[in-house]
Amino acid sequence: MPIDAQDARAAMQSAELIFSREEVEAALDRMAGEITRRLGDADPLVLVAMNGGLVPAGLLLPRLEFPLRLDYLHATRYRERTFGSELEW
Repeated sequence: MPIDAQDARAAMQSAELIFSREEVEAALDRMAGEITRRLGDADPLVLVAMNGGLVPAGLLLPRLEFPLRLDYLHATRYRERTFGSELEW
């Protein structure tokens, strides 16, 4: 069952803030520095797992200061349900 706009708004209103925007930005900066240190000379292939990895990747990738290749994959266990089952690629 897909979530509708009303359900999404209700979830946002009742959500608890775990980390501030500043804390998230600092963590992304640390991650980018470490990734650059380890992979900056490696010509890596970055795979983004959709849909959950889209926003974090969009925030992290601009911080990486080296050439890379980018692609994505989609895997799901939910298939528009509220419970998981077999993994589907």
